[in-house]
Amino acid sequence: MGLSGDVRAGGNAAMRRIHLPDPLFEQRLERGSAGDPGVLSVSVSERVEELSLLSGLCAGAGDVVLVERVPLAGELPELLRGVRFESVKDFCGWFGGLTVGERVGWHVQPWGWSEWSVGLVRRLGICQLMPDPDVVRVVNSREFSASEDVLLSAAGGCVFGRLCRSLVEVELYLRELAGCGHAGGWVLKSNFSHAARNRLVGRGEVLGERERGWLLRRLERGGCVYAEPWVERLGECGLQWEVLESAGGGWRVEFVGAADFLTDQGGEYRGSILRGAGVAGECWWEASGVVGVSRRVAERAAALGFRGPLGIDCMRIRFAGRECVRPVHDVNGRQTMGRLALSLCSQLRGGECGAWLHFPAESGALRLISRVIEEGGGVRVVSTGAEVLNARPARLRSWLVIAEDSQRLRSVLRELGCDWRE
Repeated sequence: MGLSGDVRAGGNAAMRRIHLPDPLFEQRLERGSAGDPGVLSVSVSERVEELSLLSGLCAGAGDVVLVERVPLAGELPELLRGVRFESVKDFCGWFGGLTVGERVGWHVQPWGWSEWSVGLVRRLGICQLMPDPDVVRVVNSREFSASEDVLLSAAGGCVFGRLCRSLVEVELYLRELAGCGHAGGWVLKSNFSHAARNRLVGRGEVLGERERGWLLRRLERGGCVYAEPWVERLGECGLQWEVLESAGGGWRVEFVGAADFLTDQGGEYRGSILRGAGVAGECWWEASGVVGVSRRVAERAAALGFRGPLGIDCMRIRFAGRECVRPVHDVNGRQTMGRLALSLCSQLRGGECGAWLHFPAESGALRLISRVIEEGGGVRVVSTGAEVLNARPARLRSWLVIAEDSQRLRSVLRELGCDWRE
């Protein structure tokens, strides 16, 4: 399922979008109104630079993507060479010199509406509807999604996830989990967390000194954590929604599309699955009724005042000896990697399927991808990330692997340690 032309262009052919990527969005939310993600290490700063460029994949004609440092000429893959990248500082200076009439038609599309992105819109002097950052913070919190994580609450007589506001509540939950015979461990997630970040994975009923320290810091920052069992993942999918303002101050929710996503053994995101037109078969999330539950969550967010892109992840799991569907695994009140992946559907021909992949440069994935390119055999590879960025080797490599049939694609994914299950 791909994004329609209207959605990619914002529903208005004359609209020119200023894309504002922000891989540090969750960190800004966790730190509140200050919006400052704190001092970043060199490795994190470089990873932020690389991830920010990927927002260019959904940029249309006349759009601008704002980054901290503009990549050097020749560093970008072919898919991104026509994108206009500008530094935040230089663009704000240029935009400030435009007349009021020349600013008409410009619209900011942030990764997510934080205090920082709202401040930039005001700095640019653009008049557009923006949700209250406090509402955005609520929708992105575990406190919001916890109330929707109810499907498995009574599976096999076992507890599932629980919102905890103290050390005592966490340890009580761990004892209950162990008491029902679950031996797969547990995970504690910060109130604002995503992509396997800001979490603690462990086993047993009692927290060690290091684990207690992590927990107490997160409770102080976010007020709560979400505790849940570590389970076997059988399938994961991101459903993409758009909450739009309608005439008279109302709102409407539109389903944009969905893409299964791939994770590694530790649950970290490694890519998204795309299907070209004519690919047969019903997806597990379509058959399970997840879309209806997901829409209800999007409508609840809209009723609070949320507007913009909203990604809701669902998961098929094995827990307490049963296969179950968890319709609301994560709620992301922002753009997502799955949303960007949908913009790549235009690269697929009828009947083809693809995987948009992301791996550390040192992982060995580059050697496999190079071999796949040499062998061909019904598989082609499109580079979507820079090999070199600002004269340094990229830390993260990104490709779209396209296959004539799903079995060939699965074979490549298995070699990369990603198991795609439908």
